[in-house]
Amino acid sequence: MKSSDGKTELNVDTQRDNNFPTNSMFDSIEHASSCFQSCPVGVSPSTNPKRFKTIHLKTKTWNVKPLLVRSLKSSFFEDKLLFPQGTIEFDNALLMEGIEHEWISDDNVRENSL
Repeated sequence: MKSSDGKTELNVDTQRDNNFPTNSMFDSIEHASSCFQSCPVGVSPSTNPKRFKTIHLKTKTWNVKPLLVRSLKSSFFEDKLLFPQGTIEFDNALLMEGIEHEWISDDNVRENSL
């Protein structure tokens, strides 16, 4: 994925997997699923590089499966000004399929604490 302004790029190579990573901060896929289901909140960059938007995932059902990430490249997370070397590390990926959902963005743009 490449943004229309060319400033943001994301490249992910994945495959379905039956195993959850043993080096994850979560004990199991059930643990990760439970945490994300109880707090389905994320952040999204805004037009101001010093701010981000809070987004909430709303679903009618919830079902996740482990996803093996073979490679991951993110211009946002690889930005050393935002995330100095050693301050961020990829943990795991979860796959949701066929789930009716919507993303709700907070009207309030929060100050970026990164």
